Amino acid sequence: MKIEEKQVDLLGERIFCKSWVYNLKSSWIILLHDALGSVAQWKSFPELLCKETQCNVLAFDRVGYGQSSGSVVPRPINFMHIEANLWMLSLMKALNIINPIIIGHSDGASIALMYANQSNCKGLVSIAAHVFVEDITVNSITAAATQKEDWVKGLKKYHGIRSNEIFDAWNKLWVTPEFKKWNIQDEIDLNNLPTLLIQGSKDEYGTWDQINSIAQKANTIEEVKLEGIGHMPHLEDPLKLVKVISPFVGKVIQETM
Repeated sequence: MKIEEKQVDLLGERIFCKSWVYNLKSSWIILLHDALGSVAQWKSFPELLCKETQCNVLAFDRVGYGQSSGSVVPRPINFMHIEANLWMLSLMKALNIINPIIIGHSDGASIALMYANQSNCKGLVSIAAHVFVEDITVNSITAAATQKEDWVKGLKKYHGIRSNEIFDAWNKLWVTPEFKKWNIQDEIDLNNLPTLLIQGSKDEYGTWDQINSIAQKANTIEEVKLEGIGHMPHLEDPLKLVKVISPFVGKVIQETM
């Protein structure tokens, strides 16, 4: 396995990408991070995933995050649509990655669901996706605001001076009356795309209702509840998460050969 890092010039910004290359002929898995995430915050998960699946894995920092340029503010209500329809499409084209398997977490899973709707993918893994706004999500985000100083302190390792604006962009938008109406269910159409839906049983930011909503839009799905796991399975038990995803990836690759 070879680990590579690079900056990609894209639409006036520089996007930081890191890849774990198993074999140049292997399929690609693309990781999409959450609302406060970055490449570095996937921790050991990408390397474990690369070794277990024998696929190449690519993670990147979205604009305004981590080692990418730009800012997350001002943040429009449709920011996830923009990520899926503009940035993801443009980045995959720039990297010449065709027909990958997409794995998204939280906001990244929502972006993945919309991206898969209008792009060629081998398969999709959705981890703790948001399709609509639940009370549990709003309540947990509201509670996080009372500990903002601690959150921002933890984020500075990954996002530096932009940590405060990244926290605010996440924390303030989700609790607005306008965003409570946000719903992407009608924009998801996975047809026969192999799809794995994962939700932690103790997720403090979402419930199984999200899985049920997505399942209505997919014909070829698998659903997994991770018992005892919260919103961050790739941090709480990365090996367990890899063991859940790996058979799905193997089956998808076999079926598309």
